[in-house]
Amino acid sequence: MSKEEQSSLFPDSGFSEPGATSSARKHSKKRDTGDTPPRKQTQAKPAKSVDCWQPKPSPKPESPSDAVYLSDKQVAKRISISKATVWRWAKSNPDFPKPIVFSKGVTRWSLDDLLVFEARRKREAK
Repeated sequence: MSKEEQSSLFPDSGFSEPGATSSARKHSKKRDTGDTPPRKQTQAKPAKSVDCWQPKPSPKPESPSDAVYLSDKQVAKRISISKATVWRWAKSNPDFPKPIVFSKGVTRWSLDDLLVFEARRKREAK
């Protein structure tokens, strides 16, 4: 098959002469007819200043909905124990806070209860 036959059968395949453009590409560019109004130039809004280095003081929870709850992974990290130990203590240690089951597969511990446990544990260690 000659180059002419290939370019006529496959105009966009790259078999055409170098520098030649296909008719589909010639007509695909949108012409500016002047019917559309020019776009408005918008000013960029200045970025809001956020000081993320200053921690905000957390207010004491006043209702149960404001309370903070931690997952088993977060509890383990906080007390420096494994997740398995968190669950073992929840079952066997009467001093350890009882978990709160929100739904199937979602169990959390109250931060307030953990703070009490940590304080008691620290007092007993002295």
